[in-house]
Amino acid sequence: GEAILVRQHRHGAGSDFLELPGGSADSHSEDPREAGRRELLEETGYEAAEWIYCGYHFPNPALQANKMHTFVALGCRKIAEPRLDPFEDLHVVRIPLAEAVGKWINGEFKHSLISASFGMTLKTLRERGLIGAELIGLGGASPVDRG
Repeated sequence: GEAILVRQHRHGAGSDFLELPGGSADSHSEDPREAGRRELLEETGYEAAEWIYCGYHFPNPALQANKMHTFVALGCRKIAEPRLDPFEDLHVVRIPLAEAVGKWINGEFKHSLISASFGMTLKTLRERGLIGAELIGLGGASPVDRG
C-alpha cells in the first residue's frame, strides 16, 4: 500500500516537515473522526473508504488537557484538489508504506506529535493484520498489501 503524507513548512522551526495529514477540530463539539475526514480532504483532496481509530495521546499534559486523536484512513481516493488556508504551505507526498516506515525509523518525522501518531498507526495496522511485523522491523511474516 501507499502512505499519503504532506510536506509542510513550519514557520516556528523555519523548515519543512514530513507529516501525516491532520489538524484541529473546528469546535469543541466536532467529532475527531469528522475533523480527520475534513482535514484529509482539505489538505490532500482525498477521501477514505474506512477509518480506524488508533487511540489518543496528550500533546502537552504539563500545561494542557487537550487530546490528539489518531486515525488510519484506508481505501483513499482523490476526489478534489486540496483546499489550503492562505497561511498553509504544504504539498501532498504519496510514497510506498515501506518507504514511509523507513523514514520514520530513520528519524525523518521531526514533528514529535506526528512521529508518535505514526507509531500508533503502525501498531494498529499490525494488530489488525494489515501489515506484517517485517515491515516495522520486528521480523516474522512479510507485509500484507491491502492496496
